[in-house]
Amino acid sequence: MLTLAYALVAQVVLTAHRAVTAWDFICDSQELPHINHGGGIKSLINDEDIAQDIKIHLQGIGQYIKAEDIVQFCGTPEMLERLGRTQSISLAMARRWLIKMGYRWTKTLKGQYVDRHERDDVVQYRQQVFLPE
Repeated sequence: MLTLAYALVAQVVLTAHRAVTAWDFICDSQELPHINHGGGIKSLINDEDIAQDIKIHLQGIGQYIKAEDIVQFCGTPEMLERLGRTQSISLAMARRWLIKMGYRWTKTLKGQYVDRHERDDVVQYRQQVFLPE
């Protein structure tokens, strides 16, 4: 039991030493180390041919599209081969692609009022019945 306690203390000391060593490096250095998150990976949607194919597919669906439509389209064997993937893209990636392609989410207005005050029958009613001269 005592050996286990010594092993745990040694682990804590080793971890703390690593943290202090990293802090000393940052404090002693004139500039911070450069971390390249993502490695400069290009998005597949930047390829104009792929983006165009997705846009054509979405136009074929109609007015109401969703990110799941892109996921299903990218899951076809032809698109998987073009994308160089073994699985379809994720739903989150499909949403990001829609935003990059300029799509946006909106609510459909229901019961929208259309002003028809210039129709012939309305003008006639207004001049002869509603506001006779």
